Amino acid sequence: MPVLSRILITGLVAGSIAGLAITVLQLATLVPLLHQAELYEASFGANETLSMHDNILQDQNQAGVFGKSLLTLLSNGMTGIGFGLVIAAGMSLLGRTRAWHGLLWGVGGFLAWSLLPAIGVPPALPGMEQAPLLERQSWFLVTALFSSAGLLILVLLRPLWLKPLGLILLAMPHIYGAPVAPAAQSGIPLELSEQFLMASLSTSAAFWLLLGIIASSVFRTLVRNPQADMVCEAS
Repeated sequence: MPVLSRILITGLVAGSIAGLAITVLQLATLVPLLHQAELYEASFGANETLSMHDNILQDQNQAGVFGKSLLTLLSNGMTGIGFGLVIAAGMSLLGRTRAWHGLLWGVGGFLAWSLLPAIGVPPALPGMEQAPLLERQSWFLVTALFSSAGLLILVLLRPLWLKPLGLILLAMPHIYGAPVAPAAQSGIPLELSEQFLMASLSTSAAFWLLLGIIASSVFRTLVRNPQADMVCEAS
């Protein structure tokens, strides 16, 4: 089977399964916390920010729970497939497809795209004061990209003199500083926001670890399965 076909199949299978799994976890853990936050938000009092958010919530409620769940599933599936393709391409390039290699890819993805960005821009519930959306998204993306490059340098590149560069890339976004939220009182209890933060990071960790392990398993199966080559050649 051509290498490109292996990468595509691996990304599609691993990403779809991981996306479905993370959707189930989110519906079971994050959605109840979001509903609680909406209740606190509604009882805390109306201001311009909360009123705008209430309008958004009303529009979403009109779409129905099934519609929102379907959109979440599609979004998670597309995200999983995209990152699954990246992991499959990396395993193909490096020739390392064992289960623990996939686990390492998952750990790296979680660190770069979830944990390290969450240090500056943690997951937050509706109604909590946050920095402007564009600033948060920009800092998150830059941090994730810098963290990915830094981890790749630390793990894959052998020359020791390059290792400090990886550490510098990991630290640069945090030295620059994340966007700061305005100081304002929120009706969301601290315990609820902490639960949401831990649940968000936990589901993200499950997503990345599952994605890495499944990707390595599927890719390794395609490499070892001669029938897959026959089917590909026949098509």
